[in-house]
Amino acid sequence: MMANAGKLVVLKLDGDLSHQGFRVFLEIGPDGDRPFIEVVGALPAAPALVTALNQWQQAYRHLGTVTRIMPQEIIYGGSVNRIHDCQYYADRLRDRFHLWLESPQFRDVDRRLREALSIDDPIRILIRTPERDLWRLPWHLWDLVEHYAQAEIALATATLQRRAATFVRSNPKVRILAILGDRTGISVDADRELLEQLPDTEMTLLVEPSRSQITQQLWDQPWDLLFFAGHSQTAGNQGWINLNPQESLTLDELKYGLRQAIANGLQLAIFNSCDGLGLAQELEQLQLPQMIVMREPVPDPVAQAFLKQFLIAFVQGESLYLAERRARERLQGLESEFPCASWLPVICQNSTNPPLLWRDLLGDGTAALDDRLPTVPENQPQAPLKSVPLVPPNHPVAHGKARTTRSVRSLLFISWLITCLTVGLRLVGGLQPSELWALGQLMRWRPSDGLDQRILIVKATEQDFQQLKEDPLSDRTVTQLLQKLQLYQPSVVGLDLYRDIPQGSGRSDLLKVLKHHNQVIAACKIPDRDDAGIAPPPGLPTQRLGFTDVVVDPNQVIRRQLLSVSPKLAAPCATGYALSFLLAATYLQALGYPSTITADNDWQFGTVVLRRLRSPMGGYQRFDASGSQILLNYRTPIDVAQQVTVSELLHDPNPTYIKNRIVLIGVDTDNKDRYFTPYSRGQNTAQTVPGVVIHAQMVSQILSAVMDHRPLLWAWPVWKEVLWIGVWSLSGGLLSYFLRSPLYVCFAGSV
Repeated sequence: MMANAGKLVVLKLDGDLSHQGFRVFLEIGPDGDRPFIEVVGALPAAPALVTALNQWQQAYRHLGTVTRIMPQEIIYGGSVNRIHDCQYYADRLRDRFHLWLESPQFRDVDRRLREALSIDDPIRILIRTPERDLWRLPWHLWDLVEHYAQAEIALATATLQRRAATFVRSNPKVRILAILGDRTGISVDADRELLEQLPDTEMTLLVEPSRSQITQQLWDQPWDLLFFAGHSQTAGNQGWINLNPQESLTLDELKYGLRQAIANGLQLAIFNSCDGLGLAQELEQLQLPQMIVMREPVPDPVAQAFLKQFLIAFVQGESLYLAERRARERLQGLESEFPCASWLPVICQNSTNPPLLWRDLLGDGTAALDDRLPTVPENQPQAPLKSVPLVPPNHPVAHGKARTTRSVRSLLFISWLITCLTVGLRLVGGLQPSELWALGQLMRWRPSDGLDQRILIVKATEQDFQQLKEDPLSDRTVTQLLQKLQLYQPSVVGLDLYRDIPQGSGRSDLLKVLKHHNQVIAACKIPDRDDAGIAPPPGLPTQRLGFTDVVVDPNQVIRRQLLSVSPKLAAPCATGYALSFLLAATYLQALGYPSTITADNDWQFGTVVLRRLRSPMGGYQRFDASGSQILLNYRTPIDVAQQVTVSELLHDPNPTYIKNRIVLIGVDTDNKDRYFTPYSRGQNTAQTVPGVVIHAQMVSQILSAVMDHRPLLWAWPVWKEVLWIGVWSLSGGLLSYFLRSPLYVCFAGSV
């Protein structure tokens, strides 16, 4: 039985990723038929992408989690830092991959591809290439796959062929050969239990078998599905599996038995084990139609969760491709503990046959899933249902009930209509200005939380510039500030001054201080549509750079805090973290509050999760939600922390108030780096706040949430808001109906 017609996209790439690039051949057509579109394009060489891929793979393999790779390769002692490193290199690889696919040489291929596809079509995208580096890339991150919900990527051989349909067996069962290999240090019992629960199957289970036992089963019995769980790995271009603690082999050593099983109708192999691309590349030579492998070492919980979700979706009628995608995406929920878990499963395809369904594996005489519902025999008469009215149709009570029924129906319809109109108006952004104004009004009504004693602001004012006779501050003055701060042991220093080019004298001294003063985090600016960005001081590592970019609403008010973004590695400002976020994270790390990333890609300190804004959410219905953003819960209208001027600090003989504080150095003048806040009344300069104070508000918000349990601003999910609007619409309708009812009129008249 065939799946519903969809589209088959074949993307053939000939070339080399590191040096010469690729010639790209695109074919698009109905799944199971000849292509109707053929396009030729190119992709450039991308040595930086290869480097990013290798760095991510190395970071992933040093996480320290126990996986199903060869036991002697297990690395113990994972840490939060390793998880952070893995996530950092994953983001870096994602950015490089996107830049590569956005190359001008590939633009025409990408455009024709999107024009030919429908959002509702099941789509198979086969990446055909002999280049092994392309097999290692995370193709599922292509935004094309994200956009088309029924699309999935598969890796394909350089030479595809259409195989004849498998013969129909008389036995109406799916025959499974399940091999549980070497189990040293891992658990595969859950895999076995999941397979045993499958309906309409006959399973032969081999536990830590010998090579001869597997060979005999492959030759003597016809199989539909081959399953392996245990230790495996790829060495060079060969895949190895551990059959038992004493014996391991390559698939080439099972070549003849596997070839016979494929000739007898083997359709699918699932290797729920580590580092399986080598296994797939060996099986492609034997022309096995389809297989699923894990591209990297896989921990037990990830392997078991994938198998469970895949089998549920596959048996319930999803195609192999959609079942694999559903199961793969479900793994994202494990990524706070197992980073990049959703990157691991991948389909490898050897033929252009339509996508496999579970019912395709069943023998003759077994009904499809939808055909198993109970039905009424065609010749059996069905007695009509009879109903007797409780009240005669012409009785006045009947008319009253009818009018009441119509009124209730009208009430429900009007309430539903008002709910839809209100929700629709919100979703298009019609209520956003008024809701954001209301948020600001609520902030102005509440009392101030007082100064944050953990923060100190050092500001350069107009008086400082006049006394020092320099504007902006020279490198020599900044050096003096940093040297004096260092004497009194601040916790961390944020330099909210751009030092991409020399300013006055003292450049070399400043660079020396910045290099040796490890607690200083310098500022830079990310490039956008309007400018090319601003570079940081040269020579500083990325972990000591923070961007000062802020997100501003259409009315020029800052209500959101930007925590992090995907770094643009080729940009002058290559960091992915905001200056305020790095200052807070460094301070909290020293106090025992390390930062982690949750399964939803939210930042977390201890038990406090900084849940990022997603569009639509709360008063924000139409806004750019890129990066990790949270609502900014201002601590005070203006003065969030103690402030001193540059001159006051330089001339203070004993500034003991510096010790253990977060120090922010910035500018406070009437014409530089000022912003409106929810506390601003009007659009004049007097109602603005210096940027250094805004950054201090952001630092204080994170510290207060983690250390003082000060609530963060948040909003209900959309479904709760819709329910809330619906409840009030219905309540208003009920009140109106009650006020118009005869009972209310009689009651009011008697009063």
